[in-house]
Amino acid sequence: MNKQRYLEVEIKGYKWKVFCQTDAAFNRKHGSKVYHIVYPEDREMYFNKRYLTLTFAIHEVCHAFLWSTDTEHSQNLTEDDIEDLIITVLSKNFARILQIAQDILDFFGGDK
Repeated sequence: MNKQRYLEVEIKGYKWKVFCQTDAAFNRKHGSKVYHIVYPEDREMYFNKRYLTLTFAIHEVCHAFLWSTDTEHSQNLTEDDIEDLIITVLSKNFARILQIAQDILDFFGGDK
């Protein structure tokens, strides 16, 4: 049986699966135009091992946190509303975002 190794993290009360793939495997599944990707509907994050850094891990974890706010259902947000929402989510969750990103690097052996 070929089980894919993944890290499970909790974001805003939901379990997310985090995967790290070789360059070839990542490109086959997600294409070669991105290095990392979040699938919020499935609560999954995928990283290309070749480009796994703390900066990229933080970036993708931020996407997951922002998706957890259900903003895709708010069509009447102004630019100022969106900016305020992003700053609020990041400032209230920064320590947890950084911890999850570091856990991803530690688990998969990415670059600092």
